[in-house]
Amino acid sequence: AFIGDSGNDAAAFAAFKLTFGVANVRASAASLTRMPRFVAPSEMGRGFVEIAGALVSLLRAPRPGRPASHLTHKPTQGSENPGA
Repeated sequence: AFIGDSGNDAAAFAAFKLTFGVANVRASAASLTRMPRFVAPSEMGRGFVEIAGALVSLLRAPRPGRPASHLTHKPTQGSENPGA
């Protein structure tokens, strides 16, 4: 997967099958041979957060044969109380 924001990402948008852009990528549409498959509603960092949040939600969703908690944090030995 690739996340981009402007015309300088044209090669990656063409090379990757799963592509995302933040909203300001629309301003570069004329210079892109291929737009990203999905475009976030917001620009810049906020758009990236929207994309990342959606991907994490999809990864956490239960699927047949896999519990929804597969991404929950499990402390490693010695990290149970990091502030101590």
